[in-house]
Amino acid sequence: MLQRVFLDSDILSEVIKGIDPNVVANARAYGQAFGVLEFTSPSVLEILHGLYRKGAQSQIQRAEALFAKNAEILPDHDDYRFAAQIAGALTKRGTPIGIIDPLIAACAIRRGYGVASGNTTHFEFIHQAGYSFQLENWRKV
Repeated sequence: MLQRVFLDSDILSEVIKGIDPNVVANARAYGQAFGVLEFTSPSVLEILHGLYRKGAQSQIQRAEALFAKNAEILPDHDDYRFAAQIAGALTKRGTPIGIIDPLIAACAIRRGYGVASGNTTHFEFIHQAGYSFQLENWRKV
């Protein structure tokens, strides 16, 4: 049985590209199970920032179409505070990873979701700091 997950920015980007067969298959299975893909607005920010920086208008349109037909979750004030706690713990441990991935993890943990990422190292640091959630690598079968 599949668990609900938030897609990390790298996996969401791969879904938009539609190239990696493992990511495409996992996204298809998730969409069939839950009706939509689920991701946070910080991931949307990261993806659109990269696309606008490159001037990739056709990719921006493709991304916006995918965002519109799926579920973008907006973090609330408790998510931001929890993310600050996670990011602070990581910095104290000597494994700072910025603020986006702790925010994605905070949103997932507070809602009982997992995270699907190809960048599992960052999320494993969060696990090692004592925060528990399911971590899936959709790039692998």
